[in-house]
Amino acid sequence: MAVDGKAKSIKSLKAKMTVMVIVLLTAIILAMSAYSYFNHRSDAIEAAEGKAMSIARLIGGIAGHTFLTQDYTLIDEAITKALENEDVLFVRVSDKNGNSLRDSSKETMPKRFLEVKSDVIMAETSWGVVNLGFSTEKIHAMLARDVAVTAVQSQES
Repeated sequence: MAVDGKAKSIKSLKAKMTVMVIVLLTAIILAMSAYSYFNHRSDAIEAAEGKAMSIARLIGGIAGHTFLTQDYTLIDEAITKALENEDVLFVRVSDKNGNSLRDSSKETMPKRFLEVKSDVIMAETSWGVVNLGFSTEKIHAMLARDVAVTAVQSQES
């Protein structure tokens, strides 16, 4: 009987160790997935911010011409063209006193977006600012899909 009790004890210990290893591996996989998610999210937001700043700087360069000539044709065309990009939500051009010169936006605004600001610089002097709203909805949708795919793959394993 003592051998039988020892065998049960060893089986019980093996079962506990197996469960502990499974729990530990699950925790490691979850931590790696969380790290990957946040790293991917950060990279995607940073890329969107870079794209938005490029558009805002381009409009800012054109706005400099507008400030000098008071001809709004080029800035209006640039804003119209920028708003054709599905991620650009709004463009505001203001002078150095904060007076709005142009303010255009799409009819519907998503909940999640980022706003970038670019100074209109001429002769090393700020003449105004361009504010641009950029949607992050596609990024959040992509991340949600990634999480769903990871969850499905982890259940299949």
